[in-house]
Amino acid sequence: MPFEPNLTRHRIVTCEWSPDLASGGPRAARRPTSFDAYVPDPIADRDWSVSATLGEILAVAERRCNDLEGHAAQVGLDTVARQLLRSESVASSRIEGHVLSNRRLAKAAVVPLHDVTAQSVIGNVAAVERAYEWARGAAPFEPGTFADVHRVLFAGTRDEPMGGVIRTRQNWIGGDASSPANAEFVPPPAD
Repeated sequence: MPFEPNLTRHRIVTCEWSPDLASGGPRAARRPTSFDAYVPDPIADRDWSVSATLGEILAVAERRCNDLEGHAAQVGLDTVARQLLRSESVASSRIEGHVLSNRRLAKAAVVPLHDVTAQSVIGNVAAVERAYEWARGAAPFEPGTFADVHRVLFAGTRDEPMGGVIRTRQNWIGGDASSPANAEFVPPPAD
């Protein structure tokens, strides 16, 4: 059966949170609680074959992208691509609450600032660039690739020791830093 994207096969699982009492935080965050985590549809057993027609369309698109990339430097697209990559990195950093103007980012990239937000966004830019380099190459898609990009993401930040480490505990985005109970998004449990 040819690949048919279906983005509605995810599920939400309810998990129990047992706080690390040594980490402190507000009283409510020190109590066990439950939270909902998003679990995407497994993709390992999917049939990724495509129809002949779609295969031809993808081949033409790939050739055109390669042609464009070959001429990018001649027509100045490298500059535009780098700016778009940087803008995307800055925008995605906002998910973590790191808000930084392009001007401040450019200054921090040239003159190292003792600015936690700037260092985090610079790490995000560097990680996206590393992922882009990987995608352009022929290296296999494996956990070590993700660990490498993750190390780059955290390099030079206060969270550098976490870079490249596979998590063993739940993480989340938004809400209180000591509990996923009020998080905006909770990814799959670590296991």
